[in-house]
Amino acid sequence: MNKLFSFLRSVVRGEINYKMLKYHFMHRVIGQHDTIVDDDFDWDHYTLHYKGELEVGAKKRTTVLSSDDYKFENRKLVQKGSRLPLHNNAQLLYETILLLSPESVLEIGCGGGDNLRNLNTLNSSFELFGVDISNSQLELFKQRHPELPCSTAIADAALPGFCHKQVDLIYTQAVIMHIGEKDGRHIRAFENAIKTSRQYLVLIENWEKHDFFGDVNDIFAKGVEGWDDYFLYYRESEISTVTKVMIISKVALDFPPLTDNGQLIS
Repeated sequence: MNKLFSFLRSVVRGEINYKMLKYHFMHRVIGQHDTIVDDDFDWDHYTLHYKGELEVGAKKRTTVLSSDDYKFENRKLVQKGSRLPLHNNAQLLYETILLLSPESVLEIGCGGGDNLRNLNTLNSSFELFGVDISNSQLELFKQRHPELPCSTAIADAALPGFCHKQVDLIYTQAVIMHIGEKDGRHIRAFENAIKTSRQYLVLIENWEKHDFFGDVNDIFAKGVEGWDDYFLYYRESEISTVTKVMIISKVALDFPPLTDNGQLIS
């Protein structure tokens, strides 16, 4: 009942539009949501919902940056233009990646590609890669950013060998939170992301959906090939203290250490 009231409030507030309602009606009410996994969405049809999310988000936030919107100055991403600001999640994510300064970056669940496009705008030297479980999401990526220098591939992060290329930094933005816990599926996705990273894993998720802090320690307790040691950190948005990023690193960094799950959950 609480979920129903929350859903109705989102409709009234304009946080859910026609496309999102259509998705939920077609694939939640009368459809056959995939019963093999317990992920939050039917990924084969998720693009309908995702397009609705993009439309809703664009009313309040800048989703695709121009070169004059933000500048990275004194270790911070500073708004310069007069357009709408970035979403708090996006600003903290980009700032963290810029601070870590990797050569190669992979997004798991890249969707329509806005994050990768924005990273390219902020630092064109990044070698960019994106994977997504849905072919329709990657088709949308091509439509939105046809000129973006980025390699993409269809991949389910929870399956073995989901990515055949290691990169310096892997990140997720609201992805693992939607992967179900059935048969340890979300753990496998988390573990695969760590194994594929040469140096860093950066996550912005709903920290209450899974025990991310406990999960990462359990994964490393079993041993991870290529990782002799690991360090956990977090960063908090200066705009909203609710917005936090987890950083898993092979090397020590000058960030606040993450020692407890409570540091992520506000």
